[in-house]
Amino acid sequence: MQEFLDAQMPIWTVDKSVMPDGVGLYQYESDKLFALPVNVALGVGEPVEAENPLIILVDRPAQTFKADSFMLPLTSSGNVLFTDDEFQKVFEKSELRDYGTVQEMEG
Repeated sequence: MQEFLDAQMPIWTVDKSVMPDGVGLYQYESDKLFALPVNVALGVGEPVEAENPLIILVDRPAQTFKADSFMLPLTSSGNVLFTDDEFQKVFEKSELRDYGTVQEMEG
């Protein structure tokens, strides 16, 4: 995983670093974590239940990651979670509103 992050993070991050400020790595150690692979909505992949997956927690994703090489491709998987209640309002005003939806998760 370290080799993967060393190679990919400079491509994905605005500052071309491996671990920019505001990025933390965590291991999910509870029950299996339900995850959606890229393009699962298109029927290309099946959902998975990952065991002890790596979680990348990012304080400011839009400022940390490039939109074209990371943010837009990642959103196709459904694995992007936002904690800000204002995200729905921002999304509705954006040019992306016709291309996706924001779904609330029951906590």
